[in-house]
Amino acid sequence: MLGVGLGVGALTSVLVPYTVPDRLNAFTGAAPGQGGVAFVASIGAMIVTALLALPVVLPVLLGVTWMSVVALPYGLALAWAGRVLASRIGYPRMPELLAAISKPT
Repeated sequence: MLGVGLGVGALTSVLVPYTVPDRLNAFTGAAPGQGGVAFVASIGAMIVTALLALPVVLPVLLGVTWMSVVALPYGLALAWAGRVLASRIGYPRMPELLAAISKPT
């Protein structure tokens, strides 16, 4: 699950960037006016992570415990693929990403 989450998180951070304000409170969210974007990105990432983890989690829950051996390479592969895909998408969009996360709060 961790590898799947890392891969999806890498893609989410490139596809849906938003400003996080400089505040001391750790429980605050996105900058004012960007709460909807942050919510949709978080819920979307959670759903995609759950769907991508199903091929390993579901058989283990149904009693096919040997399938847990596949979980580590599966997670590593998805983490690697997510980072590679995010870097290929994000590198050409770097000025847009910097502008998106540098909005004044």
